[in-house]
Formats: sequence, structure tokens, C-alpha cells
Amino acid sequence: FKFYVRVKSMRNYTNQQVFDYLEDLKISEMQMYVELIENFKNMAKGGNGGVPDHLNGTSIREYYYTGWPDARFRIILEELGEL
Repeated sequence: FKFYVRVKSMRNYTNQQVFDYLEDLKISEMQMYVELIENFKNMAKGGNGGVPDHLNGTSIREYYYTGWPDARFRIILEELGEL
């Protein structure tokens, strides 16, 4: 969860914006990319992505991806070739 301190809320991003952000991370910050992909896989299956300390009991999904259905995480993972 250490990388989420530097991640912006993506709740209003388009799928293309999220894809582009993750593609850039894949090149520049592989460790952060891997962590985000694992969280996306968790949320694609209905999970909350975890509850890091810096969010004071709020889940990653609730804070960064409010209102996103499971299918949206799956679509992005498929586009990235991670499913």
C-alpha cells in the first residue's frame, strides 16, 4: 500500500486515462505498477483493494475508485494484458 500515498483519485478518469497512467507506470515505476495491478485484480473480483493506514479505515476502492463496478477493473486489466 505504500505507493497509494502518491496515487491520485481516479474515480473521474476515463478508462483510456487509467490505461495511459498505468502504461506510464509500467515503464517508470514497475513496483508501483505491480501493486496497482494486484489491487485491480482484487477489485475486479469484488474486493475492496485493501485498507491502507493512510486512509484511516477507508478502502482503496472506496477512496480512489468510488462507484466503479467490478467489470471496469476487468476491462482495464484485459486492455493491459494482465488477465
